[in-house]
Amino acid sequence: MVFQIRRSLFYLAILTFSLNIFGLHILHTSDDGVNVNELSLGAKVLRRALIDAGHTVTTVVPSSNRSGCGSGVDSADGAANFNNPFKVIQSELISGGKNPIYKVSLRFEDNTSTNPPYGATTTTCILVGLSLLKEASVVPDIVVSGMNIGGNFGPLAINSGTVNGALVTSSTLYSDTVGVSGIAVSCGAPLNEAHIPLVLADCASFIVKLLGTLRSRGAPLLLDNVALNINYPPVLKDKIAGVALTNQGEFFYPFPFQAGFARFKVSNPGPIIQNYVLDIELAPLGFKPEKQHDDGTAVNNNYISITPIDINLTARDKDFSMFSSLVKCLNKLY
Repeated sequence: MVFQIRRSLFYLAILTFSLNIFGLHILHTSDDGVNVNELSLGAKVLRRALIDAGHTVTTVVPSSNRSGCGSGVDSADGAANFNNPFKVIQSELISGGKNPIYKVSLRFEDNTSTNPPYGATTTTCILVGLSLLKEASVVPDIVVSGMNIGGNFGPLAINSGTVNGALVTSSTLYSDTVGVSGIAVSCGAPLNEAHIPLVLADCASFIVKLLGTLRSRGAPLLLDNVALNINYPPVLKDKIAGVALTNQGEFFYPFPFQAGFARFKVSNPGPIIQNYVLDIELAPLGFKPEKQHDDGTAVNNNYISITPIDINLTARDKDFSMFSSLVKCLNKLY
């Protein structure tokens, strides 16, 4: 019995040692940014779980919340305030050591503006992070974006800074990103606020297991130019139904989940100074969503949704006959 215990401890020590040596180098971002140099709760929980699992984590985040920034990338000349164009993209180390944290800001060229620095997008943060790692002769094994509190599935995915933070390295547009995979992590927020830390911890634990499974399958971790969009249901671990491979859905699930089509409406425009308020109203679906194999339905049924995504926005699995006839008509003009 004593021998078995000692042998188990020996194997545990070997496993811990191997994790520390063979752990992944992860480039981590979150579109929630930092607040007084503190990471958002979701990003903090996921980062800590990755470090505790033996991975090296370099976190590069916006200096302010950039949720909903989509795939936007900041240009020194293009990201502009109407009076003072931003000219400098600046990274600042806010926590050093083996697992550093950087925040990325857009600053004015002359630094005379009274406006505070504006947070960069997650796409910019990843590109800055790659540059920082390149200076240290490091190529990350994978990009992890999140953990976002709240789902990023269906039509929400295209607007999500979390999702697009993972897609940056799936683009051959940026030569330094070729061969680096990305994972976007979003976790639904349970109605019971006391359960939020528990669900976040469970989601982070799942991501650690996912990375371990990917690593055990050998290189590459994922297919080239493909990222994973992961949505974790807002329920405790004992309520999780399983893991589902899904498509990106085409309809909207507000919280609490009820499938429908989102319609944005503009209200309260002022007579002189135009102030607009965007709101969402829900148009009901004409079919039962549980029959669809999409990400939102999976999460709604307590499955962890994994959707392989890429940057190819070509409409797929559609009838192109209408477009073919359109092109024929247009060609007659030339």
